[in-house]
Amino acid sequence: PVEPEDRVHYIIRKFLLNTDYIKIDDLAEELIVSRSTLQKDLKDVKVILRKFNLSFDKRPNYGLSLVGNERHIRNAMSELLFKRNTVFHMDYLNQDWLLDKNEIQIIQEIILKKLKQYNLNLSDIALNNLVVHIAIACKRIQSQQYAQLANIDNNDIIKKKEHDVAKSILHDIESKLNYSFPPVEITYVTMHLLGTKLFLDSEKTQPLSALDQEIIDVVDRVIKTVDRRLALHVS
Repeated sequence: PVEPEDRVHYIIRKFLLNTDYIKIDDLAEELIVSRSTLQKDLKDVKVILRKFNLSFDKRPNYGLSLVGNERHIRNAMSELLFKRNTVFHMDYLNQDWLLDKNEIQIIQEIILKKLKQYNLNLSDIALNNLVVHIAIACKRIQSQQYAQLANIDNNDIIKKKEHDVAKSILHDIESKLNYSFPPVEITYVTMHLLGTKLFLDSEKTQPLSALDQEIIDVVDRVIKTVDRRLALHVS
């Protein structure tokens, strides 16, 4: 990378994908820039990472290492490494720096198979996000970095249909790609599904049946306000 913006993105990716300390001099040599130029780039990097509650730990003779909650690190990986160009087209199959292309393809195929099996319908964007989410989980597990979920009632989570879907998806990924997912990762995927689900009732074909009444009421008020102000007749 030559332009400052591209260097900043390169540095962010470097730290997000490494769990070890990185020396500033080594990074400057890798980028073919002076130490002072790298220090300026690092200031911009820190500003961006701060938005995700992430920071650097600095150790003499070791360099810098990224520190922060595992959930925040994964969120930063998703937002900064995949959604840089556009949220509507994440070309995750060509992101060989994350996982092997074939591995990501297998993850996608397993997810599609399980969604069909459990009659769970996701939008294209939600499907892409789920593939990316699990690929990031695999990458982090390779470095023995596991999700941490606080203040979650797991007894309630395991009763959800989404928990069965998540468990089945990760079981097949374990079998085919030789990863080992602890229970917390299943909970993490379950929460992801709960946040993006759209169940299609086979009898009523009414996706609204899967939503809380409070959500339906809010959406109803939003649509009526839009109709009243813009006369779009979308009710």
